[in-house]
Amino acid sequence: METFLQERVPQILNALAETAQLIFDRGWAEGTAGNISINVTDLFKNAELTELVKFSRQIELPNLYPALTDKYFLITLANSRMRDLSNNPVQNITLIKILSNQNKCVCYFNKQSYAENRKPSSELSTHLGIHNLSLKDGRSANVVIHTHATELIVLTHNPKFKNAEVINKLLWSMHPEVKVFIPRGLGFVPYTVPGSRAIAEKTIEAISNHDLVIWEKHGIFAIGNSLDQAIDTIEIACKAVKIYLSCLNAGFQPEGITEHDIRALADFFNVPR
Repeated sequence: METFLQERVPQILNALAETAQLIFDRGWAEGTAGNISINVTDLFKNAELTELVKFSRQIELPNLYPALTDKYFLITLANSRMRDLSNNPVQNITLIKILSNQNKCVCYFNKQSYAENRKPSSELSTHLGIHNLSLKDGRSANVVIHTHATELIVLTHNPKFKNAEVINKLLWSMHPEVKVFIPRGLGFVPYTVPGSRAIAEKTIEAISNHDLVIWEKHGIFAIGNSLDQAIDTIEIACKAVKIYLSCLNAGFQPEGITEHDIRALADFFNVPR
């Protein structure tokens, strides 16, 4: 599969490597934390995969994903490290195809990953649920990123911010770019067991009306039309929290941008209020 992917999607592999390195450098991916998926259907729908079949297996999925039938995705492998993904993307991802009318997908591995019986990310159901929602609702997002963004995790340890409305009011007030680039704000998922069906369902519900989703005391899910766009939104949200925390560390409560000025930003840039 290594040669196959390098020949077919070299730009995506390079972008994955760069994104993984950035996530690692930010300190958002300790150990095997974090996972990424990309809808690559347009690049694979007419692909001849005969050579890859001998290193493939079917796995069961927790749900049917009707909008994903016959769609192809690259997703990081379970227990893969972002620093390793940066150095060797192909060794740390799998190509999957969602089967028609079945709660199953086919996973295509490289020879080593297949021999080690590796599996897609434990958050596969959340990734697929978000992609399914995106296609069903006509959204153009084809990238999903989960990271342990430090500043956002810190915020959710304060009971005051265990609420999407309160979080968004704070973030929008800290920096103009937050309202411009994250106009629908962040959804909030109360602490739930990672990798579970419950957290997948809660995340899908939350992201249907937001641009990002925070998992309490855990991390964040972001979507985008590209890897860069998804990372941009995480960086912008983290910058807003960092400004807030820096003000507190300096000994004062930040004044913040007024609600009137936030609405003016939304109107000027033609984004949702």
